[in-house]
Amino acid sequence: MALCEESSKSADRRIASFVVLDLETNDLPHSFSKVAITELCMYGFAASELETLPTREESNDKQTNLPDRPRNLHKLTLLFNPRRLIHPHAEEITGLSNYSLEKEKHFDENAAHMILNFLKHMQQPVCLVAHNGDMFDFPVVKQTFNKLNLELPSDTLCVDSLRAFWSIDEQLKSVSSVSQTEEEEPKLLPLQDTDNSQEITKTKPTLAEQLDAEGKSNWQAINETTPMRQQGVKRKHCDETTPKKAKRGVILKSRRKLFESKQCGKYPPKGVYKLGNMYERIFKETHKDAHYAEADVESLMRLMLTYGHDFLAYTENHATPFKEICLKR
Repeated sequence: MALCEESSKSADRRIASFVVLDLETNDLPHSFSKVAITELCMYGFAASELETLPTREESNDKQTNLPDRPRNLHKLTLLFNPRRLIHPHAEEITGLSNYSLEKEKHFDENAAHMILNFLKHMQQPVCLVAHNGDMFDFPVVKQTFNKLNLELPSDTLCVDSLRAFWSIDEQLKSVSSVSQTEEEEPKLLPLQDTDNSQEITKTKPTLAEQLDAEGKSNWQAINETTPMRQQGVKRKHCDETTPKKAKRGVILKSRRKLFESKQCGKYPPKGVYKLGNMYERIFKETHKDAHYAEADVESLMRLMLTYGHDFLAYTENHATPFKEICLKR
């Protein structure tokens, strides 16, 4: 794991901005110290953009509309000469080669300060989001900054979106299963209002009324008749002035409670939460330009928006301080 240890989570933690991050490198990180960044992209936007109801549909016959990108969207995209050999497979999937990056500058202090200034420009605190970030993006960024004797702002948070999406889905499945079980249990029919709720309705004559009936009483039947209890006054509906929609703060508080624990195992189901597969499954359209840093950031941002306040609530519970990212795999 890329996290040295599970950090203590603050129940009152609030995130002001999200910065979605994606990297391309010269090779897979068999050793983080030998990996060089060839492309980096970051999109930044206010956390309030996720204070929306989830809109995703994953059934085969339903399509989730592609959400609009935030109007206030900050962007940074940089290319680097890795000064290392780019592996043929990395060149094939990213389209970046040693030849095409020959005249680009390497990742130096100037580039690092551009990234730091970008993060500082956002509303604080900032949470970095990367898909499979715990195992790849976050350690690579930390190692690269360590080589320059620099570090990200101390209050910078981070969350792995792969694990976030997986955990949210598992928790919602668990809640849905409980709800279905409850629906199968028999329910009492609700009481109905009457025009005059103060009147007491009698469905059958009382025993006293039967005794007073002249010449029409069947004494044997009377003795065998169980007196009927009078029906009580019907309940009234709630006051119509009661608000039908809870405030956003109340909704987020309830969602934070729902996602207090991580409802997932050690490894996700194979391929299900791969970025391109998620995009195509939810939006029912091709995930274009995979492994182009900006295209992947764009896709991840759209997925975050479809998860809405579920993603925000999960992140505020489980985001990790970036300084706690561990470089040992």
